[in-house]
Amino acid sequence: MSYKWLLEKNWKNLDMFLLLLLFAFALFSVTIINSATGSDAEEGLSFYAKRQLLWIVIATILMAVVAITDHRVFEQYALPLYIIGVLLLLYVEVQGFATKGSQRWIDLGFFRMQPSEFVKICVILMLAKELSKFEGEIYRFRDLIRSFVIVGVPFLLLIMEPDLGTSLVLIGIMICMFLIAGVNWRVFLILFIIAALFIGMLVFFYYVNEELFFKFIKPYQLSRITSFMNPEGDPLQSGFQVTQSLIAVGSGQLTGKGLSSGSQTQGGWIPEHHTDFIFAVVGEELGFFGVSLLICLFFFLIYRILLTSGNSKDLFGSYVAGGIIGLIVFQVYQNIGMTVGLMPITGLALPFISYGGSSLLATYICMGLVFSIGIGKKPSLFS
Repeated sequence: MSYKWLLEKNWKNLDMFLLLLLFAFALFSVTIINSATGSDAEEGLSFYAKRQLLWIVIATILMAVVAITDHRVFEQYALPLYIIGVLLLLYVEVQGFATKGSQRWIDLGFFRMQPSEFVKICVILMLAKELSKFEGEIYRFRDLIRSFVIVGVPFLLLIMEPDLGTSLVLIGIMICMFLIAGVNWRVFLILFIIAALFIGMLVFFYYVNEELFFKFIKPYQLSRITSFMNPEGDPLQSGFQVTQSLIAVGSGQLTGKGLSSGSQTQGGWIPEHHTDFIFAVVGEELGFFGVSLLICLFFFLIYRILLTSGNSKDLFGSYVAGGIIGLIVFQVYQNIGMTVGLMPITGLALPFISYGGSSLLATYICMGLVFSIGIGKKPSLFS
């Protein structure tokens, strides 16, 4: 860390509104997790709410350390961090802790770390370093070959776990960073054609050669896709999660049933109600008002990060902030979408809200990077 950098920077650039948003998210998260896990006021915080609060404190300290570090330091160490991230994914493939059909964790005894959460940050840093070489002008497809490799290696390793949700987040990050990096529209057209051909190939294999099709798509993944399209077709098996989630969200109506009063949540009908499907708890117990408040908080968050990206003094910082926008936007859309039946079910957490140490630590590290970029930003046009 450069202490000279700390002294030279104008700390008035610290985004206090962003800090306030993080406090609001923390309060929202602990409150809704406490409600979802069946605690009442007389008993105090539930076990999961206490653990979430502890993770928030640890994550905030880590965020502060990252925030007071010059973000250009991360550009220097982007490659070693990326290599460590890939090695962790390889280790998960060999010795990882498996649960519910997926091998995604490393058991550290006191904590089960999910490396894929931190690999997303490594990919953002490495991709930002690569794209900044072109100084905002990328016209040729071949200029992006190394970028595709940077994203492709962890993407394939995540597919093997299997972790389709996180692998798709990497694609969302890449597209967002390409947009900010000024990639020519013709390159996006080529990428769209490639994606369309790949999807068409999968459909062809499904009808012609199912054995080959299931080498790309696992049976449970296909079940999630079909249940997302028609949850009523199998409401007690593959469509159970979506069906119960829709009932919960719909029953909340305008103002909700009140904290710790949701019948679907408290009755245990919503699976993973404090992690993947926590948005359903918000919908049932806080209603339309609570859901709207949460979505508005995310909109404000993205807006502040976008300002940081636009005001960054260097391209690396701008692209890192852009990648964090892609990470948050895709995860929020996917998580809320699967809860209300607009997207297939994946194991993606709702950023800042869902219970989970790895997810919380990773998102707060991202916010630390945003603060670091913001502290060293150029003066705003309206300042």
